[in-house]
Amino acid sequence: MRNRFCICILAGLLTLTLVGCATGTSADLSSDAGSVKADADTAPAGKNMSVRLDETLDLTGKKIKPSYTVSDGMAPCETLAELGEKSTDVVQGKIVGVEYFHMTTMPYTKIDIQVQETLKGELQTGDTVSAYKLGGYIQLKHSDPDIQERYPEITEAEMENTVFDYRIDGDPHPAVGQEGVFFLRPKLGDMPEGLYLITDGYDGQFIKRADGNYARHYDGNASFEQEQGLSGYSLDDPASAYETDRSQAKGLNGVLSYESIKADLAK
Repeated sequence: MRNRFCICILAGLLTLTLVGCATGTSADLSSDAGSVKADADTAPAGKNMSVRLDETLDLTGKKIKPSYTVSDGMAPCETLAELGEKSTDVVQGKIVGVEYFHMTTMPYTKIDIQVQETLKGELQTGDTVSAYKLGGYIQLKHSDPDIQERYPEITEAEMENTVFDYRIDGDPHPAVGQEGVFFLRPKLGDMPEGLYLITDGYDGQFIKRADGNYARHYDGNASFEQEQGLSGYSLDDPASAYETDRSQAKGLNGVLSYESIKADLAK
């Protein structure tokens, strides 16, 4: 029976379709978060507008079950100008905190961003803001709160200690210390006040690579790199998806210089 339970849960996760960021929720906020913070003593002067979540999720000792989840969100923007038009703010910044929370049965990631340069909007250098996107970690008790009715053998300890790792289209989780260009817009639905929404999820964030250029995750990235024999992609390494050779990728799925990003936004 236990094997049957595991198979059913994993199968459900692999076929689950999560609605993209255009969908809000009317449910009350219940937050589970796992967080890492950068050293605040090194931060430049600016307003701290980051959003604090009420609860935190300590992943220590938890049983993590990975899930490559498919999103049925809207089609990605084809140009930076189009992505910029959908955003109220665009910043180049550094990730100084990462937290995970849920709304009803949906997992989300909150990213605290310290602004290093403003490309659009009113945010200033040194400001720290919080943005969120779909995907992250969520406990079994929140992802499927009624599961014990179907599988009575599941214990309270399993409900508490089993955590699902939702990767939307394989999008790697962010890491403190990463830098990137982030396209932001106001939060939707019942999300906490003060949060920004990352425009179009992972399509609206471009992470800085080791070579100084920027690249975003994109749907089909893993299969593309495997087919081309490219190395370095791994769902378990948050940085690896951005360090691979993308010379064959086109448009916004390729590698962009910071200068080209700024120039396209200025058009």
